[in-house]
Amino acid sequence: MRENRTDLGIHFSEGARRLWLVLKERGPQSKLAAELSVSTGQLTHWLYGDRRPNAKSAAKIQAALDIPAGLWGTDPLGKFEAPAAIAHDERRAGRAA
Repeated sequence: MRENRTDLGIHFSEGARRLWLVLKERGPQSKLAAELSVSTGQLTHWLYGDRRPNAKSAAKIQAALDIPAGLWGTDPLGKFEAPAAIAHDERRAGRAA
């Protein structure tokens, strides 16, 4: 995962937003990826909305993390900035000060 990534993909959804919340609580990303039997790269694609999980993966996520499969096709319900974007903005503000 690019640590300085600040953008979200076109498939960013409520499912992805909730996956970020789970990651924040349970982290690290490698542990969560192993729990879902996917690579960290695949998990990153879902987190950032580059891709959506297929039906089988969405069902696995629902069973393991209680994120309803239908949320992968819905817009985020709240404003969201990826943690890397927030850190990037904070670093930029620190340099400007």
